[in-house]
Amino acid sequence: MSTKLITSPKEIKALVEKTRWGVIANLICQKLEIPPDPDLFEIRVKEKNGKGFLEVSSRKNLRDLCGIMKNAYEDVRIENFGGGYIKEEDGTIKLIFPVHFSYTHKNGGHNGADIFCLRQDFSTGFLQID
Repeated sequence: MSTKLITSPKEIKALVEKTRWGVIANLICQKLEIPPDPDLFEIRVKEKNGKGFLEVSSRKNLRDLCGIMKNAYEDVRIENFGGGYIKEEDGTIKLIFPVHFSYTHKNGGHNGADIFCLRQDFSTGFLQID
């Protein structure tokens, strides 16, 4: 089955409105064992060369939520890279959201790591974390 990335800014904005961001934020917090926060994310639809793309990042620094992060890092954020909405051949629309940590070390330097991927199926409402 083939899939197609949705790049229409108008379509992406409409899908952002249908996405259960509060539920997604709480699932991510649960997975990371940090306090639930339904307003965790700032969601933006960006446009470049007529194509739209989804940009998601945490609104606040998460480093104080874990002793290890607090002692090692200056800034810790959750971001997405390479995610977006896809349409499958049968018309099913899904959100594919790779969850990525971005962190700045106290002594300088910046790094990041993919930690898991979240998927939402709009036809069933099903949310899945891999």
